Amino acid sequence: MKFSVRWLAELTGLMLEADDLARRLTAAGLEVDTVEPAAPPLGRIVAARIAAVAAHPAADRLRICRVEAGGGQVDDIVCGAPNAAVGLIVPLARPGAVLPDGRSIGEATVRGVVSHGMLCSAAELGLGDDAGGLLVLDPGTAPGTPLGEALGLDDWIITLELTPNRGDCLGMFGLAREVSALYGRRWKGGEIAEIAATSDARRAVRLAEPAACPRYLGRLIEALQPPAQSPAWLRERLRRAGFRSRTPLVDVTNYVLLETGQPLHAFDAERLSGDIEVRLARRGEAILLLDGHQVELDPEFLVIADAAGPQALAGVMGGADSAVRPETRAVFLECAWFAPAAVIGRARRLGLSSDAAYRYERGVDPTMQRQAIERASELILALCGGRAGPVVEVAAAEHLPAPPAIGLRPQRVEKLLGTVPPEEEMSAILDRLGMRVIRGDRHWRVTPPAARLDLKIEADLIEEVARIYGFDHIPARPPAGLLQPAALPEAEVSHAVLRRQLAARGYHEAITFSFVDERRLEQLGYPPPYCQLANPLSRELAVMRPALLPGLIAALVHNHQHRQERIRLFEIGACFAADGSEQTRLAALVSGPVAPEQWGVKRRAADFFDLKGDLESLLGLAVAAGQVVWEAAPMPWLHPGRAAKVKVRDGDRLIAAGWIGALHPKLVAALDLDGEVLAFEIDSEIFNRRRLPVYRDFSRYPTVRRDLSLVAPAALPVAEIVAGLRQWGAPLLREVVVFDVYQGPGIEKNCKSVSIGLILQEECSTLTDLAADALVTKLLAGLKESLGVELRGQ
Repeated sequence: MKFSVRWLAELTGLMLEADDLARRLTAAGLEVDTVEPAAPPLGRIVAARIAAVAAHPAADRLRICRVEAGGGQVDDIVCGAPNAAVGLIVPLARPGAVLPDGRSIGEATVRGVVSHGMLCSAAELGLGDDAGGLLVLDPGTAPGTPLGEALGLDDWIITLELTPNRGDCLGMFGLAREVSALYGRRWKGGEIAEIAATSDARRAVRLAEPAACPRYLGRLIEALQPPAQSPAWLRERLRRAGFRSRTPLVDVTNYVLLETGQPLHAFDAERLSGDIEVRLARRGEAILLLDGHQVELDPEFLVIADAAGPQALAGVMGGADSAVRPETRAVFLECAWFAPAAVIGRARRLGLSSDAAYRYERGVDPTMQRQAIERASELILALCGGRAGPVVEVAAAEHLPAPPAIGLRPQRVEKLLGTVPPEEEMSAILDRLGMRVIRGDRHWRVTPPAARLDLKIEADLIEEVARIYGFDHIPARPPAGLLQPAALPEAEVSHAVLRRQLAARGYHEAITFSFVDERRLEQLGYPPPYCQLANPLSRELAVMRPALLPGLIAALVHNHQHRQERIRLFEIGACFAADGSEQTRLAALVSGPVAPEQWGVKRRAADFFDLKGDLESLLGLAVAAGQVVWEAAPMPWLHPGRAAKVKVRDGDRLIAAGWIGALHPKLVAALDLDGEVLAFEIDSEIFNRRRLPVYRDFSRYPTVRRDLSLVAPAALPVAEIVAGLRQWGAPLLREVVVFDVYQGPGIEKNCKSVSIGLILQEECSTLTDLAADALVTKLLAGLKESLGVELRGQ
């Protein structure tokens, strides 16, 4: 929400300083994003009246304008603007002026004619983006008046970042009430006089969906003679609020939207047929919207229809077929209250955004419609003339929200805030905010204004008291009592420990959106169905993530585009199945050199085994040595030869923990990345059941080592050989060391040689050679029988 401090000061009658106002608003929970001047410095630029226009003798597109700039001074200005005409009041940059783009203005000879300055457009003055003609000032502006004074440019523009519950501050009336309360006053403005009907013209209205639209007002205004453009004061107020001036009729509806917070729409009455009906769309109906979108409708959309079909999407946008045009001579003015549930998500579903939908989704004042349509009628009649018919109002009062009477206990205020303002001050604060207060001895009844749809319970009122009273007036008191932090189960490895472990290995934690683009999931090869959002923020955030990898890839691409070579990211977060169930996972991603750039270490890109070592360091926090199994397995998003499933042994079972691998080369190329990208993702549940360490004395007796060279099938993972040896060799087998793997001459085809060292040790006595040889024989027999592995040379 952007607003002019000067406009707000006029509404409230307060002397407002922009910096002080911004501080108070932020302290009251209305966060100020920016405070900017309304215009750049415009010294030596004044209002001037065009007294005569003559053709340029040496240029067909140029004209010579004789202008009066006050004090009897008359100058000739060479001008190419198409709208230059006798009698217009326009900005004149005198010699010595400097325009916002840095151009210095002086006397210049243009095709043999001396020009004593420059007549300016809005774009040249930094007052808009209209560069198609001169900026036309109000006819009553005296020549010679400084432009800043003529347009009231000694002003500041404040932008608010409003939370969704404060839709009441999306209009100047709501802001005026809020700011008046902050400055110790009760705002008594906002009353708008009714416009008497001067015509019997009317159009009937029917509410087919009263729950979605419980109030609809319409008025016909005929015999309009709209000017070519809105007056300067109206265009300037719209500009300072971030709106472009279009036609006078559209400008009026936008102005009333800004002033009251109530959206309106003007239809070209001559392009409507029959009565107006507020109904649900019928399947197969379509509408061409004002922004040029042709959209197909279904019964979830509420529409404003006439006999020919839908003419507007209720609460979202009008249709192009009934839009007002410069030649419009009769309008049907609409002002309605649409229930937020009937508007929420409709615009985003169509990929649209509008100021009306933004306000209706948050809830507008259900009592403001009559005042808004009367204010719009007043402005239209003042600017365009015409005859106004009576206001036709259709309402279903039972569906309109009524402000609740909320109980308030002063002692509860003290309990929640730690202090209690004097009761008189509390009552005054609520009154200044437009609330009706009935005070009792221990219980008050407070009725908020209709615009404050966010006030429903006692705690809401207490928050209002705290905001206006001032959080800096509430003493800081530490909570009394003894806090007992909950102890984590000893068998659980906390997320904090995992974070520290990864940070120690050079990773940075990423926090990515839980929403992802469905197209990115399809690109990666994650199979549908996905957990679809009923009301997504955008198409790119339409589904809940089934995995952490898509978000990390987006972060990787962003960092790569900003010339970051060495990227090591991890994330711990929730992932979502199609039914909405959650699972917490841990993922990491690596790209670029294995170590930071330095002179003492040769530069080398991180490879699969670097990432595998990082994952093993994590799993080692919870899983005993030798209990992790790596199974080669293809996955759509991973390199077919560099991908593995990670499993953990639990007795005789293998529990799936996750996966590890290099991204598929085609995916890396599609993302326009350089080099290999490695990643892993595992279920954090693995860290919730670690085996607790058990004390055991060190054996005082020497170890015995036996080295074996084995011949195994080439496809057999060495991990299975090691696991089998550990299982059959207990309790004498202490350690298994793999020190060589060989394939080539001297080894049978489709086989490999695996050299293994067995570390043997007895607990209570010295292990004899006889016992060691017997165990080796047992192990070889088990390998041959279970895995088809034999001693090499046999």
